[in-house]
Amino acid sequence: MSGIVYLDGLPYIGVDIMSAMGTPFILDLIPKLFDETKSVAEMRALDLSFVDSCFAKYDHDRKERLPSDGLGFDAGSEKARTRNRGKMPSKFWETQSSWLGMAMQQSLAHRKFVLTRTQDPGPLLALGAQGIPTLVLCGKYDAHLDGSILAKELRARSFTRVECRLIEKGGSHAVHIENPHSKTVSRKTR
Repeated sequence: MSGIVYLDGLPYIGVDIMSAMGTPFILDLIPKLFDETKSVAEMRALDLSFVDSCFAKYDHDRKERLPSDGLGFDAGSEKARTRNRGKMPSKFWETQSSWLGMAMQQSLAHRKFVLTRTQDPGPLLALGAQGIPTLVLCGKYDAHLDGSILAKELRARSFTRVECRLIEKGGSHAVHIENPHSKTVSRKTR
């Protein structure tokens, strides 16, 4: 292996790394996504919130992206509808619809496994200690994860060659979909 690129994600899933770099929004949402006491309507709203929060909001009137607040698009209240009037998640409606459909097809047991399984980071950390170059690309407005914290966590866990780039344009959790050709990077963090 000649290098690793992490695109807006975790190098492995575990309570320690997720609690370090997950946003309050996603840390609060994850346990709700496999809560057996929720109704179908409640689960549907949670799935919608999760999928919508993956993308940057877009104000069509002003033709500009808005930073994601991690709240998703709650259509359930008048206040939320007023706040979001004219602001669509993005032009990626088909992708978002597909993700929503896939999320709604998961069993609660499968969803819990995907979101909470613990993986053995040993081999990955050994590569990091050997100096494998690692580039972390993340959206500046990611409502789920803080990529600059990911870079710090990798360094604290033995990685010696880590670089982090925060992408501003289309800088959501789905930055790879919203801006696949981006060469614009807001800042380099060490």
